[in-house]
Amino acid sequence: MIRKRKRKNNLVFFGVEEIGKTERELVDYIKDTIEESGVQMNSQEISNIYRIGKQAENKNRPVVVSLTTQWKKHLILQNKSRFPSKIYVKEDYSKETLEKRKQLMSQLEEEKKKGNIAYLKHDKLIVKKPGDNSRDKRRREPSDSPDQTTQFKSDLAKKVTLWYPRENTRKPGRPKSRWSDDIRLTLGPFWTRVAEDRAQWRELEEAYAKRHAELRDIL
Repeated sequence: MIRKRKRKNNLVFFGVEEIGKTERELVDYIKDTIEESGVQMNSQEISNIYRIGKQAENKNRPVVVSLTTQWKKHLILQNKSRFPSKIYVKEDYSKETLEKRKQLMSQLEEEKKKGNIAYLKHDKLIVKKPGDNSRDKRRREPSDSPDQTTQFKSDLAKKVTLWYPRENTRKPGRPKSRWSDDIRLTLGPFWTRVAEDRAQWRELEEAYAKRHAELRDIL
């Protein structure tokens, strides 16, 4: 359980060239690679980075990257298809978990052939029937009316608007750009779920404040 908690914010990058890359260069390379996929990244969001496996000639060892937040890990995974062709990323699983996932692959393919929705979650196979919206029903039960949902999104919009620095040429209270585009680019399509978590929202706000401060220093 302790090992699992340590790995929860980790990602493993494959295909990263090993020659001439110090730890600092490695951090910058991973940061730039992530940003190429459209995910904004700060080097301070990488708490640890190292290679695994024995060093060998003409072989690039995988790079383990420990992130400060789990939501950033999920965001990177959502955009991994945009990485350069030679780079790919996976979650950091233990050998035991990897073996279990390998054993479940044949069953996973069988369920997909049956037309079911099937995927692996850690070391378990999740199977759902097409059209199974029980999860959506559970989510909709607490909602009383569409007006409440509209009000909720409106409140979030105000929070994000206040989050951006103002321009003197624009009216007070208006963002520099469309808030929905910027926040979706940063968090992905499920940004409202992150916004509901006050702790994650606070981390995100602090990260942006630091980023804007850095930009002001550069300019």
